[in-house]
Amino acid sequence: IFSRCMLVLGPEPGQEGRLWATSRSRVPVDCAAIASDVRESSCREEKIQLILHSLSTQLSKSCSLQDFRKCFAVNLEILKYLNNFDEHLAFPAFLAVLLTMINLFRSGYQLAFPPVVSTRYNFFSSATAIFYLTFQLLIMISAAVTNEEASKTTSVILDKKCSTRSEKARLEKRLKESNLTLWKIYVLDRSIIISSIGSLLTYGILLGTFGKVDP
Repeated sequence: IFSRCMLVLGPEPGQEGRLWATSRSRVPVDCAAIASDVRESSCREEKIQLILHSLSTQLSKSCSLQDFRKCFAVNLEILKYLNNFDEHLAFPAFLAVLLTMINLFRSGYQLAFPPVVSTRYNFFSSATAIFYLTFQLLIMISAAVTNEEASKTTSVILDKKCSTRSEKARLEKRLKESNLTLWKIYVLDRSIIISSIGSLLTYGILLGTFGKVDP
């Protein structure tokens, strides 16, 4: 994806249909800066986020029709690959998050209601809970930021650059199909992080008070 995006950002304009720029000023897209940011990153998802962020920044400025075509082509290419990622990784991500939440709940419950009062046991439970919480946040935050950057870049194109209905419909359809999800059930965003932690606390309180009766 990254080599193909760099090719699109090269001297040849992208071939993505009839596109029109709202401004005629000749401010070139800084392709070298985008390529430099991408090469400095070692993570694939981070590279996608950097490309989307750079595209959003460049499109916020006035650019020529040729430069806009390049950015438009790169944006469509990234959305296409995000769709492929979701097709192959949505179910594994769902299983990973589900198992992580189960183990996080188990560790938290053991920490709140320890069967054995021991410093070593509490330390082990705390370390386990921190490990699973970190793993869960890494998955959710990374996917949520990627979805936000994709939505932001597409919104800039829709609001400021695209002038025909066909262009807008094409981008809106591609964006809707390209969100990173958990098994096509829930689109990953920032709210799911708070919701998952809140669910763990709620079920923990219910299970902790289960069977207890006030005297």
